[in-house]
Amino acid sequence: MLEVFFCDDAGQIRYKKWTKGAGWDEEWTSLGKSPLVPGGFITAVSRHEDQIDLFACGKDGRVYTSWSVFSKHLWSGNVQGWRCLEGGFKAGSQVSAVARGPEKLDVHVIGTGGLVYHLDWNPTDRWGSWSEIGGSSDSNGHVECLVLDSSTLQVFLATRNREENEAIQVFMIRGKDSHRKIRFGEKKWKPLEAIPMLSFH
Repeated sequence: MLEVFFCDDAGQIRYKKWTKGAGWDEEWTSLGKSPLVPGGFITAVSRHEDQIDLFACGKDGRVYTSWSVFSKHLWSGNVQGWRCLEGGFKAGSQVSAVARGPEKLDVHVIGTGGLVYHLDWNPTDRWGSWSEIGGSSDSNGHVECLVLDSSTLQVFLATRNREENEAIQVFMIRGKDSHRKIRFGEKKWKPLEAIPMLSFH
C-alpha cells in the first residue's frame, strides 16, 4: 500500500492511498482539523507495516504528530486531536523524521537561530525532550536524516554560504544509540564540499 499526503490552503491534511488491485482512491480524504500552517510541510514515516506517523510544525512553532494503525482504519488526529511535541520553531518549519526500527523514531528541526534540534521516541521512554545538536546560523537551511542501522543516524544540513557567491554548504553529523537515546558527541558537524547554486529549496 502507498499513501500520499499534502497540506491544503486551509492547513488541513489530505491524502490518497493506493492498494494492489484497487489502485488509487478516487477522492482525497481529509484528516480533519489540524493546527498546521496552510500549505506547510508534512512529513510521513512508517515505523512498521501497520502504522504511519505524520509530523509537521504548526502555526505556533510547535511540532505536532498524528498517526494511523491501518488495521483499525483510524487516525489519532481525528479521534483525540494532533499531539503536541512542543518546540519553539519558526511556524511551518520543515520537520525531518525517520524510523530506525519498528519502535524507534527520530525527529529533527532547524531552530530560529539555525541550530538543529533532535527529539526521539521509543516504547520505554516515550517522547523525550528536544536537544540542540549544533548546526549553523542559517535558519533557512534544510535538514535531512539517513538511517545507517538501528543504532546509527547520519544527519545532513544544507546552508547558504554567502561568502562563496551563494554556494550551498553541506554538513554532516553522526549519532549513535546509547541506552535507547541517540547521542551526538561533541556536536561537531563535518563540512562536505560546497555546491555553487543561486538558491535551494
